[in-house]
Amino acid sequence: MKRHLIASLGAALLPASAQLQTDAHWGYDAPQLAQSEPFAFEVSGNYLYAGGLFLNTEGVSNGKNFVRFNLATQAWEQAPGLTSGLDGRVDTIEDGGDGFIYVGGNFRNPSGTNAKGIARFNPGNGTWESLTSTTQNLVTPGWENGPVDGRVKAIARIGNYVYAGGNFAANNPDNERFILRYNLTASQWESVGAGTKGSGDGGQVDALLALPNGDLIAATRNTAGLMKWNGTNWSTYAGGITGPGDSGEVDPEEATGAVRIMKLHPDGRIFIAGSFNAAGGVSANF
Repeated sequence: MKRHLIASLGAALLPASAQLQTDAHWGYDAPQLAQSEPFAFEVSGNYLYAGGLFLNTEGVSNGKNFVRFNLATQAWEQAPGLTSGLDGRVDTIEDGGDGFIYVGGNFRNPSGTNAKGIARFNPGNGTWESLTSTTQNLVTPGWENGPVDGRVKAIARIGNYVYAGGNFAANNPDNERFILRYNLTASQWESVGAGTKGSGDGGQVDALLALPNGDLIAATRNTAGLMKWNGTNWSTYAGGITGPGDSGEVDPEEATGAVRIMKLHPDGRIFIAGSFNAAGGVSANF
């Protein structure tokens, strides 16, 4: 079932000419990711980028954890610059709108860089770059090559900053756990205000959403569930969410709810989905 769903999702992004409307299983007509569990898709230019936790991709040499699908040739390809794929899982892929594809997860050193958990790919020349501090002027030493001790689950670029959220840095100050931002001008990592750390271990970031006015919405595993960063301060967003409670079937970290994905509609509405039973005080299951 999982494999069929993944195949259908992947093929759903193919051009209409590749879709056989009368065949409920048309997704299998294209070569698929092998032994796959993809976690992220992103369409940029003529390519669909796919990342996750998979050993190889049919028809691709060393297509491990990160590959792309050529929408013109209808074939999977190795991402330029990755001779052996990525050495760890990919959780998020973001087109930064600045000529770069930003990739996050728990991988290390793509294409010989010093990147940890986050890197950027230049599809124009096929090169990979680490978001590395050149000034070493960091709140806590250790961020020179990106988030450590965990994985990056969400990326958003707003103006001069690339925000990285996830579950990382368990042994560092609370304001540096779960979310950081990279200053593209100063070439260094920075804390994001007081961060998203809540009570206990709550506060890890599952999703990020950039708003047109420059604000950032973060889906967090703390009591708020949804938080807004306005460039200066954090606050609960739109009343937050309420979880289903810890009934023994819910991860204790999700007892207050967990938003998995957020999408902005052109009319300004935000759609969310995840594990919760109320949003902003309004009954809303999942």
